[in-house]
Amino acid sequence: MGKIKVLLIDDHPVVRTGVAELLRREPDFEVVGEASSGMEALPMVGMSSPEVVVLDLSMPDKGGIEVSRMLRDRYPNLGIVIFSVHDHETYVLQALQAGATAYVRKGAECAEIVNAIRSAAKGEFFLCSQLNRGIIDIFLRRRSSTIPEEPYSRLSEREQQVFRLLVEGHSTSHVADILCVSPKTAEKHRANVMRKLNCPDFFCLVKFAVRIGLVDPDSWRA
Repeated sequence: MGKIKVLLIDDHPVVRTGVAELLRREPDFEVVGEASSGMEALPMVGMSSPEVVVLDLSMPDKGGIEVSRMLRDRYPNLGIVIFSVHDHETYVLQALQAGATAYVRKGAECAEIVNAIRSAAKGEFFLCSQLNRGIIDIFLRRRSSTIPEEPYSRLSEREQQVFRLLVEGHSTSHVADILCVSPKTAEKHRANVMRKLNCPDFFCLVKFAVRIGLVDPDSWRA
């Protein structure tokens, strides 16, 4: 039986190296490549034909959610494992909606990333033990229902980044600095976020963030 070909996509070399070394100890894995960004990874998938990609959520060009959607559209049978520091239910649901079948939090036991890859190769769902397994049931119910998609998931990857930074308390000019874009571009993204979420003001944005779980109402201060 052939080995499971795996492509690693993470902008931190130490993470890629660590995961690669872990997988090389397993007899049923073959690491066919490593990429430091989504844009670098997309052509590599076509060239190396992996069964599974292990993908970080936060990367400098295209985020893991956007890359997952692109990969799922191009390679419907590809296994996608999200390997991220983020463990909030919102991120997990977004990843599943984008086409991932497995989600492992960085810091999980080594066996969990190994099992996640094996599950993804078979097209099976897998969540690490630190996550609530009920999230998969929520995802499956949403997928089979006729309820309109959550407005937040209709934001682009960049707009989601802007939204998260805004509700964390950053000014638009500071958002521009963090994302290395012009203040005009940041303001345009802010306007798009408010329009798509139907929020006329900042307080409405914060209430929306609380509702979907991105902001803890007990810790947030205006």
